[in-house]
Amino acid sequence: TVGGTDAGSSFSGTSATNNTLFGHDAGKSITTGDNNIAIGDSALNALTTGSHNTVIGQYAGGHSSNTGTTHNTFIGYNAGSSHQSGDNNIIIGHATYGSSSSVHNEITMGNSYNNKFRVPGCEFTATKQAITLRKGCFFENDTNLETSYTITNGCNAMAAGPLSINSGVVLTVGDGETLTIV
Repeated sequence: TVGGTDAGSSFSGTSATNNTLFGHDAGKSITTGDNNIAIGDSALNALTTGSHNTVIGQYAGGHSSNTGTTHNTFIGYNAGSSHQSGDNNIIIGHATYGSSSSVHNEITMGNSYNNKFRVPGCEFTATKQAITLRKGCFFENDTNLETSYTITNGCNAMAAGPLSINSGVVLTVGDGETLTIV
């Protein structure tokens, strides 16, 4: 289903199926990609072979090198517009980008101007300064570390113990960082 000037204009015959494209230049470069949804001016405009993407917003997912990505969801003006490769991402918000242009399996909400995250029903708030959970008395963590982990440079970490570490798994605490197990 196509609506808009040059939307889906690279389709040829039955080579690209089950695409829904609305907006000027939406999905205009798709040649063999299937099952994509692009809504908005220039949304997903460079994709050629990628499939199963859902993109809503002007310029969303529209980087000129984003030609073959799959299973991505980009919502918002310019959301994921710097995305060049990488699959299975969710990027939500105005001018919001993944941690790299080729990231896989990442959820990104908001751009660098967003400095507070709230879930009012859970009374959960996260800012750069603190994480607050009201009416909750317990924080849980696994008792076994199964994959290697490095504490972020310039940060400290804590866990409730005891904590066991699988064979071959490495827990790295750098110079100047502290790990506290309570």
